[in-house]
This record gives sequence, structure tokens and C-alpha cells, in this order.
Amino acid sequence: MNYHNFKIEKNINERISVFNCWFPALPFIGYWVISYAFNIFGPFYTPNIDVFTHVYFLVCLIIFSVAYWLGLGRKILYMRAGACNDSKTAMQTLYYASRISCLGTLIFVYDRISSGAGSFEVVQNDLSSIRDNMSVHVTILTTLSVLPQSFKLVAFASYFYCLMRKLKISLTTHLAMTLIVVAELLNMILSANRGALFWLISFAIFYLVMCARISLITMIFSRKKIIIKVVFISILLSAYTYFTWVAENRVVASTAIFLGTEAYSLLKEPNSYSFKDFSVLGGEYQLFYYITHGFQYMDAILKSAPIINFDLLSASGIRVESQISRFFDGYMHPAKINILNWINYYGLNLSGWPSIFGASLAYFGVVGSLVFFGLLGYTSAYAVKKWIMYFNLGRLIIVMLIFSSLNISFDWIVRDFDQYMALLFGWYLIKRSHKSLIKY
Repeated sequence: MNYHNFKIEKNINERISVFNCWFPALPFIGYWVISYAFNIFGPFYTPNIDVFTHVYFLVCLIIFSVAYWLGLGRKILYMRAGACNDSKTAMQTLYYASRISCLGTLIFVYDRISSGAGSFEVVQNDLSSIRDNMSVHVTILTTLSVLPQSFKLVAFASYFYCLMRKLKISLTTHLAMTLIVVAELLNMILSANRGALFWLISFAIFYLVMCARISLITMIFSRKKIIIKVVFISILLSAYTYFTWVAENRVVASTAIFLGTEAYSLLKEPNSYSFKDFSVLGGEYQLFYYITHGFQYMDAILKSAPIINFDLLSASGIRVESQISRFFDGYMHPAKINILNWINYYGLNLSGWPSIFGASLAYFGVVGSLVFFGLLGYTSAYAVKKWIMYFNLGRLIIVMLIFSSLNISFDWIVRDFDQYMALLFGWYLIKRSHKSLIKY
């Protein structure tokens, strides 16, 4: 590989916007600010949490934000943006990652349908039993599809990079990426899940901001590209409708009415919602509960968490835990056991999400959690700064990993196999580029 493949092209010379620098972390910060506001000022009453829990949460969020600001550095806005000419590497990565990921996704969906784990008939007529069907009927094909599916994040990052650099992408590669999207949406419907639609929308916004570098403010308020705006708003409204429909229908009718009755009793101003059907109100409350219940778990864990701890194995996430349990029946990460015991003691649902703020308490302790958020903010910003400086594929993969990981902070961060693959592959490309620069 010659030096030309890594020389910096001084063909992009512009001031980097504050929004671009902060964008990978803004959904994380925004989500938790909104969640906190809903928890306090939302339409439903929520359980009281200790003053110390409020302080802990706000301090962690402030530490993360300040550390992110320090990681960017004061000169980041005035950097001369460059484009590292690694087009060949990007095209090769996209070629293989798109096809491998597409194959894994198609195998996964095929097993859903052929095994009877998912069907449109069940979704339409018996949504409440769909999760039980999946756990009973899926075959070894679902397990085998995990490895090829783990290239998904690498595939999307390399696809976005090639689009950004205006490289010539083959029709078969476009088709493979389209099939991944279609198959993921199909699986979302078959399994009554909502995750695929969420990450597809977030990936699209990531591309617009970090790769195409389109100003969202300009796009939203300008009179241009009306069709794109209409389509995007339609997608958001469809997503909300689908989310509430799943929430309303994935329990039996009697349970839906019961949940709606319970939700009505929790309203701060019940007269304002008297016109709504109880099942609809129950579905809306479930969405509200998803957004806000992390604070209850945070409160319960904080009351029992050690001052300092270090349990990196637990921080590897539920996907790693599930694979270990295949060889050691009943295995559970050490801190996960503690979390379940603590939240069970305070009468909380064991299937709830502890959030990154609650989980980090169990993994690293109270003091360790504060240090963790400082390191998380600084390293996230440092990765973004390096991407802005060099614009190479390895950096983009890492930044997209950070963005996607922070977006699942209602549970934890790096936990899925596609995220681990992105971490390893991005790190490998960065190290390889450094070695080539040193060599030449």
C-alpha cells in the first residue's frame, strides 16, 4: 500500500460547526434531559426518588458534558478538515461487510418465518403470544446468523463513507444494503419489536449531519426540499403510531384495559383525558413508563451500590452473557445478579432497564461511576475530533459506534455484537493507517 493512499487531501477548508462537533452526544444528552423533565413534569405521577439520586444523575450528566467539551478542545471549530484518501480500503470494506451482513440478516428473518416463530397472522391476531412463540420455535439458524449480522454497523459506516466521498458503489452493493433495511423492518414487524425503526431513523440523521454535513436547522426552516421534510415527518408519525399500536396490543384485551385503568389513576389531570379509551391510554402510559422508569431503578441501585467497584465482565453486556450461558447453564454476570437483587428488594419489575446511570453504579460503584462518565465524555469527544481532522473510515466507524451506543443508554452502551465488531474493525483500520504513515 503506497503513501498516496494515506496523504491528506487539503480540499475541504471550512469552519466546523458547533452542532457537528456535539451531534454524536446530543441525542444522549437530549434524551436524558427530556426523560428527567417528563419524570418530574409529565402528565402521570411517578414514584418519588431520593434527593441524592437527583444529585447523582445531574452530576453525572454535567461531568459527561464538561468532559466532552474538554475532549473536543478549544481549537476544534477552526480546524482545517481533511479527507484521508483511503477509498480502496473503504470500497473493499463495504463490499464484504454489506454482503456478509445481508446474508446474516436474511438467514435470521428466514428462521423467524420458517420455524413459525413469527408470522403476520400472529402479529395481526395474537400479538400477546408472539414473544413466547419466538423463544420456543427459533432454531440453530438464528444463532448462526449472529456472526454475519455483527458486520451491520461496519457495513452502514462504510456505506455512508463511500456516499460521502462520492465513490462509485455497485448496484449489487446498493441492493445488499437495501435488503438489510427491508429485512430488519420485516423482522421488526414479525417480532413486534420497535428497535429497527429507531436505529434506521437515527442512522439516517447521522449520515445527514456527520457525513453529508447538512445543517438540520437550515433543512427544517428553509423552504427548500419540502418533499424530503414531508417524507421524514410522515416516517416519524408512522413510527409513533406503530410504537403505540404495539404497546396497546401486545397484551390481551383484559390486561390492556387494566393497564389503562391503572394509568388513568396516575394522571395528574384525569379530566383532560376522560375522552380516551383505556387501552389507548394504557399504551401511551407504557411509552411514558419506558422513558421515565430508569430513575426508579437508578434510585434503587444507588441505595445499595458500593462506593467503588470494577466489574468489566458485567459491562460486556447481555449478548455476551447470553452466549456464555449457552456453555454454562444459568450463568449471569456478577453485577447483573446484584442489580436484580437490589431492584427486587424495592419491589421493581425485574425486566426493567437500569439505564447507563444505574448499571454503571453496579459495575464501577458510586465514585467509579463518576469517573466512568468523565472518561466516556472525553473519549467520545476525542474520537469525534479525530474524525473531523482526518475523515478516514476507521474514525467514522468509531464515531458511529459511539453515537449508536449512547442511543441505547436506557439499558447500557456497548453491548451488541455489531458494536463490538465496529470497535475492533475501526481500531484495526486506525492502527493500520498509522503504521502505513510511519512506514512511508
